[in-house]
Amino acid sequence: MSKLKGKNWKELILGHCEKVVFGGVVLFVLTTVVSARWGTYQKQPIEFEQAVNTQDGAFMSSVFPPEQRAELDAPYADDLVEGVLRGNTGSYEYSTVWLSPIYKPKAKLKEPTYQPIENLVADAGKTLLQLAPEPIEEPNALQPGVKVDDGSGTDTPGTPDQVLPGVAGPRVQGPRVAPGAVGPGGRGPGGPASGADPASGLAGEMMASDDQYGSIGAGFGGRSSGYEAHGARFVAIRGVLPHKSLIQSYKKALNAETIQEAAQQIVFWDFELQRKAAIPGAADPWSDEWEPVDIEVAVDLLGRTDFDIDIVSEEYRDSVFTMPLPYRVTGTWDTSISLDGKRILASHPRIKHLLNEKEKEEQEARAAALIRAAQEAKTLKNDQKGGFGQVQHNTRSLQTAMGSNSAMQESFGQNYASMMGMGEEGSGAAPTSAGGYNPYSGAAGMGTGAAFGRMAVVATPDLLLFRFFDFSVVPGNSYVYRVRLKLRNPNYDRDVGELDDPAFREGEFRFTPWSETSNPAMVQDETEMFLARVDEKRGVDLDVYQWMTETGTYVKGPFKKLQRGDRIAAIGTEDSRGNMTGQLETDVLRPVDMTFATEEIDYVTSNTLIDFRHLSAMSPENHPDLDLGGRRLKISLDEALTMNQFGELVVLDSASQDARYKAIEARQNQQADLWDHLKNATGVGAGGPGSGLEGLLQGYGGGEEGAAGMESGYGMGMESGSGRRGRRRSSLKRGGMGMGMGMGMGMEGYEAEMSSGSGIPGSGGF
Repeated sequence: MSKLKGKNWKELILGHCEKVVFGGVVLFVLTTVVSARWGTYQKQPIEFEQAVNTQDGAFMSSVFPPEQRAELDAPYADDLVEGVLRGNTGSYEYSTVWLSPIYKPKAKLKEPTYQPIENLVADAGKTLLQLAPEPIEEPNALQPGVKVDDGSGTDTPGTPDQVLPGVAGPRVQGPRVAPGAVGPGGRGPGGPASGADPASGLAGEMMASDDQYGSIGAGFGGRSSGYEAHGARFVAIRGVLPHKSLIQSYKKALNAETIQEAAQQIVFWDFELQRKAAIPGAADPWSDEWEPVDIEVAVDLLGRTDFDIDIVSEEYRDSVFTMPLPYRVTGTWDTSISLDGKRILASHPRIKHLLNEKEKEEQEARAAALIRAAQEAKTLKNDQKGGFGQVQHNTRSLQTAMGSNSAMQESFGQNYASMMGMGEEGSGAAPTSAGGYNPYSGAAGMGTGAAFGRMAVVATPDLLLFRFFDFSVVPGNSYVYRVRLKLRNPNYDRDVGELDDPAFREGEFRFTPWSETSNPAMVQDETEMFLARVDEKRGVDLDVYQWMTETGTYVKGPFKKLQRGDRIAAIGTEDSRGNMTGQLETDVLRPVDMTFATEEIDYVTSNTLIDFRHLSAMSPENHPDLDLGGRRLKISLDEALTMNQFGELVVLDSASQDARYKAIEARQNQQADLWDHLKNATGVGAGGPGSGLEGLLQGYGGGEEGAAGMESGYGMGMESGSGRRGRRRSSLKRGGMGMGMGMGMGMEGYEAEMSSGSGIPGSGGF
């Protein structure tokens, strides 16, 4: 007892409790095992099987009693079922009301919320286009317009604080030359005398039939190409549509199950674009009314020229409101930027990725193969939509059509493999574009319907690009823009019972709200005048630099011995003998005609010389602020007073023009350096000893070296380092496929395409 005395019983119980419990469990298990009765089961498994078979046979041989069947076939059986479903059988009732009916009613359809175009930007630019010979109204002709103060504090054009536009150099591919053209001296561009490899890009271009471009009969180095050079000033208007937000709005309003189902309900139909021209001298220069922009001007121009390969991925473009890029003869859309150097004219700042050359090639091959497959499957139809849907193919709708057409899938795969299989890699692998967007994964290069069925899901882009080039602008004016989209009403003519409001079915179309107003874009006149010399007796010599719409290049006009009241222009007249007189002789670059030579041309400006003087001394009486002390200060200052097209007086003087004069002269020299090879090509004039392809090759180094230069990508029809033959143009244009179809084809396959009469590549392009 003495040992137990003083023990902590709580600690003892807690320390040994688990042992006591475990012992009790063991004792219980042993007791159960000992007391249980053990033995073997007397029946065999076959006995179970026989019993089951017996009962199964009895069930199959049983007959439904006629009297019971008659009861169930009674006339009121259907009413009984209906009563059960309603919860009232007549003999008993449910004690509670059903929470929901067996078939849940559909929610009523609503009107989607339409988002406007966002972040609308506008920038002025200019380009040289090559148009099919169809007369159109010249949109850039000088006409009375509005001049806006550019913030420089002076009305003098060309003041040093204005941004100096850059000079567009030659395209790597060069302008297109008419097929079968015969150069000067009877030498064809790809003939034996040219020194060019018949399989080169240039020769391959010439192998096209006359049906591709029409019978033009052009000379390579002359000015009879049959195409019209069109130097065009424009304002590039771009904005972005929040596409995913619009899809979510449709999904919610139309009770769509998936994003894809909602996206299919969105049908863009057209767009409306409006602009204002600034009012000079007004407190609010933008107080004028909005006026519509004639979209048909751009549509007609696109109908007469090729399309450039787009630099924006197709996932961000829509065929209705993303204007295709017209083919530039000089410069490229990749490098064409706003004057402040911040924005690419063909894209939008919120679209971060521009396609590189490989991505552009893959994108064009996909589009060309898709259109070719649609043509073969006879599913290529004219789009009834407005906007640019009337001039370019809708590859998105063609992708949808291909999803259920195995023959079209196979044709697409074969065409794509044919186009891409001849490159340096030669793999024919599925293309991958920006951001992982890969709509043809699994089908490209495989040519089977099963492969197309394994295509990756197309990613839904966050944004869609609105792009429009306004070619109807007037030099010297400043513009702002706004835009809205036109969509087909998804509830149009639906049953009234489906709609939350019957008004939702009224009207076939809906419009997005107007976008916010764009930033102002000023279209520069780009006529720069400088005093070269003032002689009180003989008159004034002026050097006038101007960007000419006839050539799309800068031209220097040296005007000599102008007198007071003379218009600063040279317009030729024909004398009795048929000779032209009164024109200006100067060097003229014509990239479309591939010439750079001295010509006599009409040179027109909108300015008039009013007065001039030469100061050799400064009188103290006239300038008391200088404190000359009664002495006359010897100086040499030339001054001239001119009047521009707006009736404004502009002062020219030799003292303030020096820096600008040098800058403009440097730009003129830069243009001459970029196109110096054409001076060698044209020699002493079209048809001279150094003209035609022979002269052009001499400009690259002559003979074999020159031909190698052409093959390396410096000349027409070849992209540098690409290995692709033929001038690249987009195949999205309706009415014919572009030269992009020639990519990757061997020359045998290319010639076969051209002679097959299929119209691919390029047939009916104009």
